[in-house]
Amino acid sequence: ALRYLPRDQTARSHPRTSKAAMNNSAAASLTSRFNISLILNMTGSMLGNETLSPSALCYSGIFGVCRDCNLDGSCLCGSNLNGLSDLVLMDRTRWGDRILVCQNYQPVLSAAYALAAALSLETVFQICRNFRFQLEISRVGQRAWSRRLAVWSLLCILGVVVANMLFSLLKIILPEQVVGIDVAPTLFLTIRNFLMAPLQKLYQLRVWNISLKAQVASIGRQRVEDKLKRF
Repeated sequence: ALRYLPRDQTARSHPRTSKAAMNNSAAASLTSRFNISLILNMTGSMLGNETLSPSALCYSGIFGVCRDCNLDGSCLCGSNLNGLSDLVLMDRTRWGDRILVCQNYQPVLSAAYALAAALSLETVFQICRNFRFQLEISRVGQRAWSRRLAVWSLLCILGVVVANMLFSLLKIILPEQVVGIDVAPTLFLTIRNFLMAPLQKLYQLRVWNISLKAQVASIGRQRVEDKLKRF
């Protein structure tokens, strides 16, 4: 029966159907506008007009939290910030990966390395001035090994200080060189740490030798030797 009714009569006889159709049309129009707006924003960001920072792509974990990153999930560092950390590198762009976090503030690190290099250079001058004096003293004595303890200690200290100075200068000139990845900083740090162990032992032997000489001077050699024989 509705087939032969006029168009306006059909619309009047079904108000709910026409209202639902209008709502569906409005929703489809809104969805289309939203999709177009989203596509334009993404296109604009890819062209450089806008930088998106999707929080879902930023790193958040044991090494820290990145609050601003690009579409690849790489953290966006400031002018003085970087992820060039030693041992566990945060800036992994050299392998085509992303920057996890920007945890290094380069001006503070450069100032600390400059201070370390200056102190190391002053220590080198002091060691060179005292080395000849200790070498002359080592020629006078009774025990060969005890005479050269100070000389050996100075040599170990010189190696530690020179390695530390070279490491500091390298970190100032080439901050992208990191320990554990690049050869030069890793080698300098290894030499420094390797010489620290014998330096500690030589220092302990030196202190023991000095204390023994002080006891000999105060209570006599014979009494000190008698006490040592008991052990």
